[in-house]
Amino acid sequence: MKNLENVQGDERDVILISIGYGKIDGAYLPMNFGPLNREGGERRLNVLITRARRRCVVYCNFVGADLDLRRSKARGVGALKTFLEYAETGNLDIPRVTGREADSPFEEAVAARLRTLDFDVDHQVGSAGFFIDLAVRDPSRPGRYVLGIECDGATYHSARSARDRDRLRQQVLEGLGWKIHRIWSTDWFRNPDVELGKVEVAVRMAEVAAARRAAADTAPGPVPGAVTTAKPLDAVKPLDAVKPLEREPEPEVEVAPPTCPYRVAQPRLGRLWAPLHETPPGTLAKWIAQVVEVESPVHLDEVTLRIRTAAGVGRSGSRIRAQMGLGARVGANQRLYRIDARNFLWRLDHEAVEVRRRDGDIPPSLRKPDTIAPEEVGAALVHAVQVSYGIAPGDAVQEAVRLFGFKRAGRNIVERFRRVLDGLVRDGAVVRERELLQLPGGSG
Repeated sequence: MKNLENVQGDERDVILISIGYGKIDGAYLPMNFGPLNREGGERRLNVLITRARRRCVVYCNFVGADLDLRRSKARGVGALKTFLEYAETGNLDIPRVTGREADSPFEEAVAARLRTLDFDVDHQVGSAGFFIDLAVRDPSRPGRYVLGIECDGATYHSARSARDRDRLRQQVLEGLGWKIHRIWSTDWFRNPDVELGKVEVAVRMAEVAAARRAAADTAPGPVPGAVTTAKPLDAVKPLDAVKPLEREPEPEVEVAPPTCPYRVAQPRLGRLWAPLHETPPGTLAKWIAQVVEVESPVHLDEVTLRIRTAAGVGRSGSRIRAQMGLGARVGANQRLYRIDARNFLWRLDHEAVEVRRRDGDIPPSLRKPDTIAPEEVGAALVHAVQVSYGIAPGDAVQEAVRLFGFKRAGRNIVERFRRVLDGLVRDGAVVRERELLQLPGGSG
């Protein structure tokens, strides 16, 4: 018999490991494991568990799930937990508290409600390279989790690709022993109390299943292989199969984004009899109408760009801009189109506003936020709120920016979109419920 200090260099077919530390009176487990708590303790443990050629047999009065790593930062203790979990289950993946903040106010709201029920909840728990939104600890063995909760909230979109990705992710986690409960944002925001009740039932059932497994794990049995709590791995029962939900979640109605490609007008001017700044306003009004017919709503600066490009003029001087403004007002008086206070020109029959994507081969000026009509920005923001059933303002802006086809959201774009969003809230087109935005009445 040798201790951890002098096992170096030994090698045997079978190594019997007896952990001399354990629970006091079968209940409280101090997190003191002697040399493992000190610097380099993980290396000493590695030496010990690699001495066996064929098999390790481990004796102790606790299991890896009893080790709560919140009570010890020693790497040796973490390594012991991983080893015991592996000896018991054959699984090397140990869920880790990452310290990451919640992904959304929705996730924070769910966690807060669960804590009112005295559940011990961690955010963004890492497992198998994934991050589980919320994980509920086992009250009897706080070193393990009984349930993982996925919140399809602020940044979740109803695209089929996202759902397929989540299904594959859930299959991987369930294969590692996780029991997953999914909260659909649609259901939560429509009736949070009902959904909270479902989560509570899922947690209670998971606790009961964990207690049954713990009772089975302590039953006596033969000792043919690696063991924890003086019990062989062969006698360890597999984790209970994850029970399916009582009902499949109602599929969310996919709302098609109100987007289309941006069409750039190519006005036909005919023969020019005078420079643009001397062209009669009535003639300019007819040319402007050609651009408005294709690009409504369109800013006067963009209309000026189209016409001077068609005329072969290199730049817009002050005289050209003044004459174009005069022509625009003449056309509006003739009811060829209408012009609003922000110098956006509209077809008279223009009603529903579409979000036109600013990607592809279009003039760079169209990507400037000031050339996008607020109504068009508003349509993108309303869509972002509609499909999310509750979304943080910053996420709504990011989703609206994405609808326009912008590769990145610069400061000017974000500020412009945020001002439009504030206006929607003031006008009641979008309502704020705590930290999230919804459509009036919670409608989708």
